[in-house]
Amino acid sequence: MWTTTSCVRARPETAGHDHALASPGQSSRRARHWQGVTRLVSGRVAVTGANGFIGRNVVRHLHDAGWEVRAIVRPGRGCPLPDGVELAPARFVAADLVRAAAGSEVIVHAAGLTRAATTRQFETANVEVTRQVARAAVELGARLVHVSSQAAAGPGTLERPRSEDDPPCPLTAYGWSKLAAEDAVKTSRHLRWTIVRPALVYGPADRNALALFRLARRGIALQVPGSPTTAYTFVHVDDVARGIEAAATAVAAEREVFFLGHPRSDTADTLADTLERVMGRSCRRVRIPYALLRVAAAVGDVATRCGRPLALDRARLTELMAEGWVCSVEKARDRLGFSARIGLLEGFVATAAWYARQGLLDHQA
Repeated sequence: MWTTTSCVRARPETAGHDHALASPGQSSRRARHWQGVTRLVSGRVAVTGANGFIGRNVVRHLHDAGWEVRAIVRPGRGCPLPDGVELAPARFVAADLVRAAAGSEVIVHAAGLTRAATTRQFETANVEVTRQVARAAVELGARLVHVSSQAAAGPGTLERPRSEDDPPCPLTAYGWSKLAAEDAVKTSRHLRWTIVRPALVYGPADRNALALFRLARRGIALQVPGSPTTAYTFVHVDDVARGIEAAATAVAAEREVFFLGHPRSDTADTLADTLERVMGRSCRRVRIPYALLRVAAAVGDVATRCGRPLALDRARLTELMAEGWVCSVEKARDRLGFSARIGLLEGFVATAAWYARQGLLDHQA
């Protein structure tokens, strides 16, 4: 178990001038200047949603980077953890979270719901839970890094990337719930917070992209109605974890919102081209009629209400038909010193390799 005595480790890449910083109610932490950014040195961190796609990658990355990590999951749910990471089951109420995260200098809130049968389910899982996490962070004097989504901000195009300064324009109940969760963080009194909005996240263990890879293996690249030059900002889950660490350590990140994405956006055509290269075969572009997509989305809604969500529902269709999902990553570069490293080709190669190791590519799409 952790004690409340501050324990930090110096990391090789943060070598440089250092000094102590202290915030009210928090123990002193060392800070170092590196590449023009003042950073707090890694210490103790609690990660909610540690059994989720983003959460487990954040746990692994922070552990490898020298943090002391506590993985918070709901009672009765386990997850594979690196040696040295402590599992901390907790209900998502402030009192339980204070106990589970005791001694933490940073809390990364990566828990959340991306699919739900009702708006109320989104509100409970994404908004109410965030309020409880924020209260726990205030009581502990911990810094909160809240993992939101570009869905909270809305679409953007190559000509007009969505920026942190743009008025939010969510398209779905999920997006509105993530925006409401951001508001819950921003309005929490005495809370030291940073919000990150990952763009389209993918990587090994991502089940959302599996159907695309299975179809590409069979020589099919599905495309929705609209322009093949519709653009998207992708971000590999490993880069998301790096960006979250940057947000947790950069002094200038407090009370700020940051998009996390690769600096190069990709179009629907380049997405299909990349799938062809990764799967080693030519793919026939198949454009799905909008009427058929609407029928499939309606079926997906029924499946979600029955507890068996499909790849497409009406909310996903609304997002698919947007003019683009491009975001500006300049603020994260300038204020956090963060830039995503993994391009789409490299990331898709790693993702396909993981699917193959799990025997998932041979199943029916």
